[in-house]
Amino acid sequence: MDMSPTNLVAEIQDKPAPLMLLVEDHDDLRVELAFQLRYHRMGVLEASNAQECEQLLATNSPDILLLDINLPDRSGFSIAADVRQRFPKVGIIILTARTEIDDRVLGFEMGADVYMVKPVDFRELHACIKSLYARLSQNTQLAQWNFSELSRTLISPDKRMLDLTSLEALTFKTMLKNRGLVCPRETLHETLGFAGLSLNDIRLNTLISRLRNRLVHFDPELRIVTWRNKGYVYVGPPVVLHNAN
Repeated sequence: MDMSPTNLVAEIQDKPAPLMLLVEDHDDLRVELAFQLRYHRMGVLEASNAQECEQLLATNSPDILLLDINLPDRSGFSIAADVRQRFPKVGIIILTARTEIDDRVLGFEMGADVYMVKPVDFRELHACIKSLYARLSQNTQLAQWNFSELSRTLISPDKRMLDLTSLEALTFKTMLKNRGLVCPRETLHETLGFAGLSLNDIRLNTLISRLRNRLVHFDPELRIVTWRNKGYVYVGPPVVLHNAN
C-alpha cells in the first residue's frame, strides 16, 4: 500500500471530520494507515482483532468502519454483517487482499458500502472516505434523533423536545450504547448506583416503566422491550448521542 504523505485538501470546511474505526491485524500496516488518516484530520480508533473491535463499538459511535477480512479471531465478513444490522448508519469499507469476485460479492451482501483490494493508493482511499462520509452525513441530516447528555434532552427529527430526569437520562444513554442488544439488569443496577441496595429491582422496574411510557407517548417508535430474566433492549430508531464532555 502506498502510504506516502500527500497534499490532499483537508475535510470540507464547517463539517466535522469522520471518526474511523480501523480494524487491521497487521501491526505495521495499521499504525501507518492510522497515521495517514490522522494526518488528514480524521479521528481514528484502532483494533487489531474482532474482540477489540467489539469493545470499541460498545463505547464509541464511529462514522466509518475500515475493515480487514482475515482477522485472527473472526471473519471480517461476519463483523460487517453484525455491524450493518446493529448500526445501520455506519459506513463500512472493506480493505483486503482478497481479489476473487465471490469475495467481493459476499462483502457487499454482508453490508459493505465499498470493497477495496490491497495494495491501494492512499489518495484513492481518502477520496473514497470523503465521498462516503459526505453521503452518510447528508442522509443523517435529513432525519435524525439527537440526545444531549448535558441537557438530558431528546430531540426528534422535527425538533420536538423531551426532557428526561437524571436517572431517566442515564438509563436511556446506557441503552443507546447497546442499541439492539440486551442491556442486563445488573449493568443498569451498577450504572444507576442501585447495586447492593434493598428493593433495587423494584426501583429499576419503576424507572424503566416510567421511561418507557414517556418515550412511547412522545413517539410510538421509541420502544423499550423487556427480555424476561435478562434485561431490556432499546429497539427504536438510531439516536445520535452527544456526550457531555
